Amino acid sequence: MNYLFFSICFSVAASVLLKIARHHQLSLSQIVFANYPIAALLTYFIIHPQLGQPETYLSHWWLFLSLGILLPSIFITLGKAIQYNGIVRTDAAQRLSLLISSIAAFYLFHDQPTTAKLIGIGLAFLALFCLLFKKGEFQIQSGGSLWLFAVWLGYGIIDILLKILSKQGIATYSALFIIFTIATGLMLIYLLAQKSNFHFSSLLIGGLLGILNFGNIYTYIRAHQALAQQTATIFTLMNIGVIVLATLIGLTFFREKISRINLAGLLIAIVAIFILYQGHF
Repeated sequence: MNYLFFSICFSVAASVLLKIARHHQLSLSQIVFANYPIAALLTYFIIHPQLGQPETYLSHWWLFLSLGILLPSIFITLGKAIQYNGIVRTDAAQRLSLLISSIAAFYLFHDQPTTAKLIGIGLAFLALFCLLFKKGEFQIQSGGSLWLFAVWLGYGIIDILLKILSKQGIATYSALFIIFTIATGLMLIYLLAQKSNFHFSSLLIGGLLGILNFGNIYTYIRAHQALAQQTATIFTLMNIGVIVLATLIGLTFFREKISRINLAGLLIAIVAIFILYQGHF
């Protein structure tokens, strides 16, 4: 449970950092680029992946290639979705990807659907709708729906692939290092193709994001490893925990206003978390 808590904290901290970066109009693509070599270095020096045993991880080439492409791509897709649809709608698409991962938990990973689990997940979805609701902010611009769909599908697939990655034993962290390395190379190629002028402030924020991104993914994988039979619970608590903590931080530090529906969502989310926690831990 501690791993999941820290993963939620790292995820929200990364979101806050990106919110600050957008406020200062820093380059999202440069931030995303700079974060991956830092994440790769942290993986190498902290986890010490067994890179000298290629036979343990090369057979999983499809996994680290898929994540190596998807992780940087989803950041760019997220930026485009926000550009066309705004933060509220994009965040809704990201969080509702829980539908994909929940279905995968039961049908792909053979999680056992208990009464507590189903009630908790049902309440979590209700809480998400309430927390993400903002009157008059869900009109989608022409062409924007495709970006929202890409965000929804992309985050759902990434959740599933990270769960698969967590089951690879000693190959898990070798693959993680390679994933971050592939992402670094792809983002560098993207920036060079765009003929970007690099800015120190964007690269610095990217380095900080790399620390948070590493912490988020590492602890998320460890949560799946520690609670291998509770896949649906991990997926649900991660998503609902992130949106609840982000809402509380928005209220406390950014003076964001919430409606009665949003407040009801917070209360429902707390009940959902309690039911899932009591039912499985």
